[in-house]
Amino acid sequence: AQNLRRENLILQSSLNALKLQINPHFIFNALNSLKYLILSGNIKESNRFLTHFANLVRDVLESSQKNLISLEEELKRLKTYVRLEQVRLEKELIEVQISNHLELDMNRILIPNMLLQPLVENAIWHGFPHSARQPLIHIILYKKKECSLIIELIDNGIGIDLDALIDKKKQGSLAIKNIEERLYLLSRLEQEEYSIQFETNREGEEILGTKVTLALPLKTKI
Repeated sequence: AQNLRRENLILQSSLNALKLQINPHFIFNALNSLKYLILSGNIKESNRFLTHFANLVRDVLESSQKNLISLEEELKRLKTYVRLEQVRLEKELIEVQISNHLELDMNRILIPNMLLQPLVENAIWHGFPHSARQPLIHIILYKKKECSLIIELIDNGIGIDLDALIDKKKQGSLAIKNIEERLYLLSRLEQEEYSIQFETNREGEEILGTKVTLALPLKTKI
């Protein structure tokens, strides 16, 4: 029992350290976007970006001590982040669709903090650069059996090269590596399924985009 307690403390410490890494990563990328707007002389858009950025940072800091937050909070933060990127991309519209098949109040469902934003950030920065389509991110929520929450993030970008993804993780790509390690630690700590899967959506030879599937235990507020 003492060994198990010690192992759980180590796992929890590792989990907390990983959670702390994601905030500086997000802030660094956001500041790079702000720098781009300032250097381009776009003062009006720089001010808009700063307003959204301040709101998002305040929200992230207020929830930074929480291991779990409501699905509603995470999606609200996600929408604020997309508005932030919208300013950086100027006229290019990023459409976010949410399909909720849970038949549960999203404010009662709990998921790991800062889980979805890095995945959407990855899609916007790497999935759409050479895509001629209007950027679309479709988030689908549903239950698998009665105890699993499935979250699918589907974009219509350039697809994902799984070999390149493995190379990126080896080279220390923080966002994806961080999420995979957090989910692995949560699985060990709680003895429940936490997993993530990446795949390219295809129709015949045509690449339709990338699909990321998260499987989490279905947790609700008491």
